[in-house]
Amino acid sequence: MGEGIQAIYGNLLLSVPLRGNGSIDEKEEAILKDIASWMAVNRGGSIWNSSMGSLW
Repeated sequence: MGEGIQAIYGNLLLSVPLRGNGSIDEKEEAILKDIASWMAVNRGGSIWNSSMGSLW
């Protein structure tokens, strides 16, 4: 997941649907926890301190 996102200028847009009462569905929460786990392992400088590369 992260390698492709980083290769495309490092932007990831998350759209998390909320229930009518403002809570998050259990499946959506599980996905967010998986992303958080991935970020905890891959939080090196290549993720946080990267900059846009050359297009050519």
